[in-house]
Amino acid sequence: LAEVPVDPVFGVPNPLFGVPLGNDGPATWSEADSIAAFFHLDYAFSDRLSAFAGLRYTREEKTAIDNSGLVANGQTTKSFDNVSPTVGLQYSFESGLQFYASISQGFKSGGFNTIVLIPRDDFLPFKPEEITAYELGLKMKHERFSLAAATFHYDYTDIQFPVFNNVAPEFRNAAEAESTGAEVELVFVPTSAISIQAGISYLDARYTRLDEDDLAGLVAPISIDNELPNAPEWTANLGVRWSTDVGQLGQLTLRADYSWRDDMYKDAINTPEVKQSAHGLLFAAVNLESSNARWAITLFGDNLTDERYIVAGGSNKPDFGLAYATYARPRTWGLSARYNFGDSPN
Repeated sequence: LAEVPVDPVFGVPNPLFGVPLGNDGPATWSEADSIAAFFHLDYAFSDRLSAFAGLRYTREEKTAIDNSGLVANGQTTKSFDNVSPTVGLQYSFESGLQFYASISQGFKSGGFNTIVLIPRDDFLPFKPEEITAYELGLKMKHERFSLAAATFHYDYTDIQFPVFNNVAPEFRNAAEAESTGAEVELVFVPTSAISIQAGISYLDARYTRLDEDDLAGLVAPISIDNELPNAPEWTANLGVRWSTDVGQLGQLTLRADYSWRDDMYKDAINTPEVKQSAHGLLFAAVNLESSNARWAITLFGDNLTDERYIVAGGSNKPDFGLAYATYARPRTWGLSARYNFGDSPN
């Protein structure tokens, strides 16, 4: 039997009446080439005071091909260049306490929105995202515990966000946003067999300015009062690990980790149906490793409390009245095994 290509939109043989309607099927294709160069320098003014500085150059070239199945293929290429510096100071005390302060910049390249079945000439480009980060913190290390605490402020320019517009998702830019917060992490080792890790963080993230030109054409406009997606105000975690020798079998390790996140929106337009409520996740594992580290067996369980929570979502409610969400896996059990066929690591 001969294979007859069918037009993906009209469902008829292609070409129809000898006139090509387009390609055999809708497809999009993109390619990214990236090069980077960087250096880092440390300089000690004294035994206590030191400084560091760095510089990173990044160049990315992105090519997009949009084959909608309706029109001839379109192709475009665009390059993105960025230079991001880092500077900082740190001061160490005899007690092991260390203070530091830093200012750094970062970069995320722009790109194109190639959308299947929607022929476009401009590929819906979006601009690079840039960030300036200010951080002030301290670190302390003791025989039985270590402590790290930091406060930070991030300024975003042309922050990128995904939005479901019309019938397909795409990336857009907001003019400016900022996030301010603090975090603390503690590791306590009461005995050689037990370690406890705990952390908590606070985040205040918001848009500070929106550009109407960047948001033009959105069926659900972004408001400056909207919350940033995936930015919970509070997060916390707690982990406990216990290890013991089991003779010739090797070492047995029991581990449990609990993480908690405050409520948050999963999309930029703050769709109520995809707002994730506060939730916690429990992970546990039992690991047996041979004394020479040649083999190991692990029994693990993830999301042990079987929480139902959203990992991604959005909506095109102004057009079709629909909201969509992708949920995480339910309670999961697993068994993994590892064997080293090479020389024993120990």
